[in-house]
Amino acid sequence: MSETKPIVGYAVYPPALPGLPYLAVTLLPDGKVEARQFESAEAANLYIVKLSKGSLIPQSRKH
Repeated sequence: MSETKPIVGYAVYPPALPGLPYLAVTLLPDGKVEARQFESAEAANLYIVKLSKGSLIPQSRKH
């Protein structure tokens, strides 16, 4: 039996301009993309680690 991974890929982007947040972008197995904002790179990376281990559930929405 194959196990579905919580995420297939990810990236953490630094702010494009001063005052903007860091973005944690995750690619989900169903083809959706989730982007969440964070105040620091450390917080964004911690979110990615928890999500990849299955400790968190992605909160993707259809737009």
